[in-house]
Amino acid sequence: MVFLKKYWLAVVCPCLLIASGQNSSQNMPNCPVEQKQPTCCEETEELLPEIAAYNAPVTYSSCAPTNLYVTGSFVYWQVAGDYLTYAYVNNSFNPNPAAIENFLFDGKSADLDFEYKPGFRVGLGYKTDYDNWDVLVEYTRFHQQVSSSTSVQSANQRLHPLWITFVSAGQIFAEDCRRASAKWKTDFDIIDAEVGRHFYLGQHLTFRPAIGLRTLWLDQSYDVTYVPLTVPGVAKSSNSSESWGIGPKISFDSVWNIYGGFKMLGDCAFSLLSVSDSVKIKQTNSRLPLLGSSTDITYKNKQDINDVKPIIDLSLGLAWGRSVFQDKSYIDFSVKYDFSVYFDQSSIQLGQAGVVTPGGPNQVVVGGSIGGSGNITVQGLEVSARIDF
Repeated sequence: MVFLKKYWLAVVCPCLLIASGQNSSQNMPNCPVEQKQPTCCEETEELLPEIAAYNAPVTYSSCAPTNLYVTGSFVYWQVAGDYLTYAYVNNSFNPNPAAIENFLFDGKSADLDFEYKPGFRVGLGYKTDYDNWDVLVEYTRFHQQVSSSTSVQSANQRLHPLWITFVSAGQIFAEDCRRASAKWKTDFDIIDAEVGRHFYLGQHLTFRPAIGLRTLWLDQSYDVTYVPLTVPGVAKSSNSSESWGIGPKISFDSVWNIYGGFKMLGDCAFSLLSVSDSVKIKQTNSRLPLLGSSTDITYKNKQDINDVKPIIDLSLGLAWGRSVFQDKSYIDFSVKYDFSVYFDQSSIQLGQAGVVTPGGPNQVVVGGSIGGSGNITVQGLEVSARIDF
């Protein structure tokens, strides 16, 4: 009795299952049932998720949707580069050649005035029916030029040139400069092609991850002019870089819907480009008395560089959008502040040429090595509009 009380469920349940199986078999037609056995390592299609764990796509109410959308942006950016100091201003010069002040530096560097300049970005997108993915192609154009100059203001002030090659007899000038000027020109042309999906995470937060390709054309020129104190003539240093790169891009855009169509934006992107650089330098000095020449002397250097260089883009801003034209279209306006870092793209400075001896008029020296390359930073305002048809 103790056994039955303790294990009565284990005895009764199998009996009930057998009885139910007999009853169901009496109601079924007497036909063979083929059971397919799973095959080991059999190739099967991927099991796609159904409604569970589904992130609803972001859609805009439209009576006649075409799935097309266009974007346009006005940018007002500032571009800054490393290693672009063109002269040192020494405020402690002493006419006495043996004075200790001549071996000390008390002054500041002469740098470019990095100003904000305008540019634009345009894009065309299409929303597909394949799991609500969208395709977007954008073109960004930003060409700018900044300049700066400085000159001696007192008898105890001197300018030390920095973008001039050294030669065997000493520096390219017999003495320091009384005036120096520099001009930097940068041309950015960028094409981004990406595939993304815009979906909800909750009821008021949307997220759009995307992958694609970025192509970059970046041309730079840096021209520096030095005027010596008493020696006649002018020395010029012309430096240029033509870069082209292509590589993968991954981005993450977030929209935080607040109320009444107002939103907060937070975007980030990372690119890794294979870049090909062609860097050139040309330095010309008119009538260099130190080297005993009455004609211009020219120094040239050139080198091609192939490297992998990353780019980081960050943006924060606000937006507002609503349906228009009797709910046939949707418009969206945004204001963002952008910040980008182009790593190792400020590579227009070549190393010094080898020690040379003047050999005649229009002498050309080819050789040398690449100096350090720095980063280029881009930051500024972006005002954008988008319309979905």
